[in-house]
Amino acid sequence: MSTCTNIMNKTVQKNWDEVLQQYTIPPVEVTLSTSSQPLTSSRPFRKPLILFSTSFSLICLSLVATKQLDQPLLQLLPELPKQTTLVSSPPLTHTDTAIPRPRYEIITKPLELPKLAPTRYSIDRKTVKLSTWVDNWETHIVPGSSKYEEFMRDVIGADLLNKLNNNKEISTQIQHIPAKSILRIQRVKKVIKQLIIYQPKSNKSYLISLQHNEYKGQSVAKLIEPHQQRMLISIDHSFRYDANRRKLPPQIIQQLFQIFKRDIHLMHDLHKGDQVTVVYETYYHQTSDIASGEVLAAEVIQNKRSHRAIRYVSKSGEIGYYNPQGYDLKLAFMRHPIKHYKRISSRFGVRMHPIKKRLIKHLGTDYAASTGAPVIATATGIVQHVGRKGGYGKAVIIRHQGGYQTLYGHLSRFAKHLHAGKKIYQGDIIAYVGSTGRSTGPHLHYEFRINGKPYNSLTVKLPHSRSLPDNEIQIFRHYSILMNRQLNILQRLAKSKIKIDDNTGG
Repeated sequence: MSTCTNIMNKTVQKNWDEVLQQYTIPPVEVTLSTSSQPLTSSRPFRKPLILFSTSFSLICLSLVATKQLDQPLLQLLPELPKQTTLVSSPPLTHTDTAIPRPRYEIITKPLELPKLAPTRYSIDRKTVKLSTWVDNWETHIVPGSSKYEEFMRDVIGADLLNKLNNNKEISTQIQHIPAKSILRIQRVKKVIKQLIIYQPKSNKSYLISLQHNEYKGQSVAKLIEPHQQRMLISIDHSFRYDANRRKLPPQIIQQLFQIFKRDIHLMHDLHKGDQVTVVYETYYHQTSDIASGEVLAAEVIQNKRSHRAIRYVSKSGEIGYYNPQGYDLKLAFMRHPIKHYKRISSRFGVRMHPIKKRLIKHLGTDYAASTGAPVIATATGIVQHVGRKGGYGKAVIIRHQGGYQTLYGHLSRFAKHLHAGKKIYQGDIIAYVGSTGRSTGPHLHYEFRINGKPYNSLTVKLPHSRSLPDNEIQIFRHYSILMNRQLNILQRLAKSKIKIDDNTGG
């Protein structure tokens, strides 16, 4: 303490400028505990009074900052208070600028984490215990027969496929898997431990498992089970947007487009306030929703008019969608002859002709579309005309049974091998959109005629196709009662403003 006292007595006698010159302290910015505002170096200190405690603290701080005290002397100094820190710096003039704070650059790099299989949870209803397991299963849908072998090599590998084919029992099961069957595979460290083949039509499951380095197969009942799901979609924007927002499976959305394409184009014909109700199948394995099945029943309410479709499998195995009266929806006329069009640019009726500039009755419906968009036949029939036809430009005329006739005009080109007298089936591509003849832009002109007289293709009552045979109509009506009852219940729930989602299963 004597050494520190002598230094203090000598320093007190000096003026403030000499002390600052002898003990130069770099400017420091700190924050007091009682205030969130930092002390800046812009305020000059007044010359201190001759106080023992103030001089002692400043001198000791200066010595510590410049590291001029001996190590023994540092150990003898009392501990400075931690709540308040003093700042010392030379006075700043008006020309001086504030000392800039150091800037730090944060560098981030993406961190690649290992991919982990999702964890599944289940609750035992009897014991109310929560159990978890790693879901290392993957699901595949078997394509058509033409791509089956390539599909199996990509999914399970060529080596394993050859090994399974060498097993006579297993080879008979994997060589003739129907299209749209479900293939469920469990991989553990890139090794296939289990493989399940499920056929929705027969509701049968075949399990192939690895046992003692050898694959064995067996039929297992109720390994994958179908459940019914129900959903009602109120149109606010568009059908596809609202269906995706409600998380309706894409396969079901596409099926609905195909089911109602005869009467309604779900993307263009539905508006705000319309409704779509659907009952469909979903397949479960170990409490997991693995795939979507077929639409069992559906209803579209467009402008307060109901359109219903019910799926039915005939005794011969044919699958079709019928209205509640038993008429097939697929084999009748389609409402629109083009799948991808921008808008209906001109409707049936009197209009101002864009070229002749006078009122003329428009005998068809014009679909604005891109040049080259495919045009399809709206029903099965015989090609009557292929070639140029006056103001229609390049045109195709098809004759259908019952005195019906359709015309497709302003085409850019025809489908290959299309000629007069050839039979065309519903949905076949017959030509492509163009702007030939009297036309102001690329579009399709479509006419619907009955006994030679043109009718409005958008509003005409389309002819029914053949109905079910008499020996099956009673079976269908009994089945349709169950489906219609579900659709009616969903409509009543919607009117009562009760929320309906895909968890309303059965």
